Order: sequence, then C-alpha cells, then structure tokens
Amino acid sequence: MTRGDGVRAETTDIIAAFHVACGLPGDLEGPSRKARLRFTLGNTVNMGREDPEAQKRHVAFLYVMAQRAVDALACENKPLQGDPVVKPAKG
Repeated sequence: MTRGDGVRAETTDIIAAFHVACGLPGDLEGPSRKARLRFTLGNTVNMGREDPEAQKRHVAFLYVMAQRAVDALACENKPLQGDPVVKPAKG
C-alpha cells in the first residue's frame, strides 16, 4: 500500500510496517541522513482474513502513531505531514 505522499507501507492480515527518513537537528544531522525510522504495528484481530479495509485501517493507525513519534523526535524534514491517504500499490 502507498500513502498519498509516497510513503510505502507493507501490510498483511496482522502486520503493517513502513519506514521514513528523519532529519535530526544539531550534531545528529549528519548521522541521521544515513538512517531510516521503521514503524511496525501488529494486530491479530483480523488474523487469517484477507480484509483490504482492515489493512487500510492498520496502515492509517500506524501512520498516526508514527506522526507522533516523528514530532517527538523533532524531525526537521517533517516526513509525515497531513492525514493518511491509503491506497493499494501498483505492481
């Protein structure tokens, strides 16, 4: 699945995950260019069922929680702005 701004998420019936770059301020600016934050959510409520709507909700919820983490870290590049727009990836 892909978010509207191109953040790619992987999702199954129980796991949703994605990663983003986070440009940190100060002395961590250089090292943070080489790192990515990975966010993962596990939810067993829909285990064993293929439910595209549930997968969209998993990704949207993970995105909102990741926004909070990115805000707390003060990522200068603001990688997760706006509301999540989740759609299936092509290919």
